[in-house]
Amino acid sequence: KRDDFRAVPRTTDGFHDVWDYFQKRALAKLSGVKNKPKRVIIWTSTLTEGDRLTKYLDSNKYIIQIWTTGSDPQVANLLRNKFPVIFSNYEALYFDCG
Repeated sequence: KRDDFRAVPRTTDGFHDVWDYFQKRALAKLSGVKNKPKRVIIWTSTLTEGDRLTKYLDSNKYIIQIWTTGSDPQVANLLRNKFPVIFSNYEALYFDCG
């Protein structure tokens, strides 16, 4: 069965709701392999910004790879909400940025 997203508003919130739906389905499929829960790594994005972080993501299920600057407010928000992180901020670790 194909999911019908025609009723989802074409807004930032609607986009994130669809993204959340995808993330939950992907996580369920991955966790179904050998029936073991998995921790998934995702990059920082608009899904990890502000209140969306805890609205859509569970710190027991996701590790967030930081792909922004070390001074980005997302970093403090991730740590404050006890998400495991991988520090790979691009201004320090990406060789063609500075």
